[in-house]
Amino acid sequence: MRFSPQKPVKRAVQRDEDPISKWCREEWPGYRGLITCGHCGCAITAQKKKGRYIYYHCSEKRGPCKENGYIKEEELTEQYSEYLDTFKLPEELYGELVKVIRELHDLKSRDVEQRITILNAEASRIRRKRNSIYQDKLNGSIKNGFWKEHHDELSKELEGVSGKLQRIDKADLEFFALAERILAFLKDVSGMFKGGNMRVKREILKLMVRTSRLSSGRLINSGTEPFSTLKNRTLPPLVGEERFELSTSCSQSRRAKEIRKLSKAFIHELLAWMRESNLTELKNGLKALGVSKPYYSK
Repeated sequence: MRFSPQKPVKRAVQRDEDPISKWCREEWPGYRGLITCGHCGCAITAQKKKGRYIYYHCSEKRGPCKENGYIKEEELTEQYSEYLDTFKLPEELYGELVKVIRELHDLKSRDVEQRITILNAEASRIRRKRNSIYQDKLNGSIKNGFWKEHHDELSKELEGVSGKLQRIDKADLEFFALAERILAFLKDVSGMFKGGNMRVKREILKLMVRTSRLSSGRLINSGTEPFSTLKNRTLPPLVGEERFELSTSCSQSRRAKEIRKLSKAFIHELLAWMRESNLTELKNGLKALGVSKPYYSK
């Protein structure tokens, strides 16, 4: 985009600023800021050649670098795509994971509702008793000192019940919804990356990749949690699968049980991680990428 000496009237602003805004939003800055040199640790930067080809190379901020070759942006995109493909959940496992999440959510929801009902009933009983002794005091049935002593006791008891109501752990209900959003994201992340513009690609990489090092033309990535835990989840093979035999109902049943066991173990592991982690960045990333919430959390 060349410098324009024109007076910034509306037409000039529309002509100059709109393309710049679109370029910044959808293309710039490519993968810059996400990759470091595997040899010297400097940032990998980019240059545009012939107005259309983008090449990446070591910035050599610390001096000449042996890793000073050039690599096309398309090649980096392909390598990132291959990396993200390793996170793809098999349809069969994804379905079972979602099923387990919703079953656990329903159990937790019923438990929370039951505990809230019991505590609310207890709070109502205490309030009625406290109001009753107050009426007795007004009627002269009890002395003021007796009323104050019992009133303070009941108030303290009511405060304890209110504290229990506030401490009821509703966070797990939110965790279930977030876990399902993570699974839905992983199910579609490869297609989102390949079909998205550069802004979408960067959002996905910032969410899923902790570091990227470029060494001899190859990216070496380390993932973020909880995605690293999910990476390369495999399913138990059907009996006879490797010998090209037809699977039996017995082998399918064993496989289903193993998938169920694997799904439960993973969901409990994921929920445990959530309880110990700051989820703000993860939630913001999923929101930026338009990953919708499940029906029970809307």
